[in-house]
Amino acid sequence: MENKYFYKQLPTTAQRQFQEETNQLLSDIYTDLFLQSVHHEQTIARIEGLIDRALDERDVEAFQHYTQLLGTIEEK
Repeated sequence: MENKYFYKQLPTTAQRQFQEETNQLLSDIYTDLFLQSVHHEQTIARIEGLIDRALDERDVEAFQHYTQLLGTIEEK
């Protein structure tokens, strides 16, 4: 008769498992958002460096290309 109240533990166990799965899902979402943010910032920094180089080299075509690319990326 040790397991007399076993049925009372079932909802708690299910709730705990659901909470753990929910926490893992939220953690995965936050990690994905963080990595997307870092990638976006690095992409912008790289394009800004290419724009600076195009200006230094007085390359009008490259400058226009990279500024247009930067504008489309910043819109997103």
